[in-house]
Amino acid sequence: MNEKHYCPSCGENVDTTVIDRGRRKDLCCVFCGFPIDVAHPQQFSAQRGIFIVDDSKLLVQMINDYFIKNELSKKIILAYDGGSFITQYVQQLRAGEQIDLVILDIVMPVLSGINAAIAMRAIETAFSKERSPILFFSSKRADDQLLAAMKFCAPAHYICKGEPENTDDLCERMYKVANNLLVESQSIKEETPSEETDNRDNSRL
Repeated sequence: MNEKHYCPSCGENVDTTVIDRGRRKDLCCVFCGFPIDVAHPQQFSAQRGIFIVDDSKLLVQMINDYFIKNELSKKIILAYDGGSFITQYVQQLRAGEQIDLVILDIVMPVLSGINAAIAMRAIETAFSKERSPILFFSSKRADDQLLAAMKFCAPAHYICKGEPENTDDLCERMYKVANNLLVESQSIKEETPSEETDNRDNSRL
């Protein structure tokens, strides 16, 4: 029987499996796929901004303060329901801005986090913008519905809130998972030829 390891995403000790990613093999959580031995210890600095969306204003402010203190981003935009997030997200894209990360609570008034994420992807397509990574925020471990949403909305991941009174641990876990998602997304972006480059190359054929 495999030894259990602590998963920052799930917030508990979990069974693990080895996932072959081509260039490397990662020891990952069997539930969410998060790499237990995070392969990217370097800190990502989100220069273009981060959205934090949750109906708990106190929790949003705590995460905001933690991220600013640890220099994950100098620009953080706050929203307290899915509807106001979509409105602000459209405003950002209309202004020519790109967001590095969106943290979305799943259970919210007006529009749920999953529905807001689906709408967000449609909006990005309409504006011909690259996909901003999404970090779903759940009060429980990821179920089939959330895993399907993560796959559809990729790049995306999730973090379990865990015990409500343990906010310091939550902020630390969220920072670790968000940082890993940002670094992974940036690595994939750098390795994937842009559409403009592909078109240039094809014109030479």
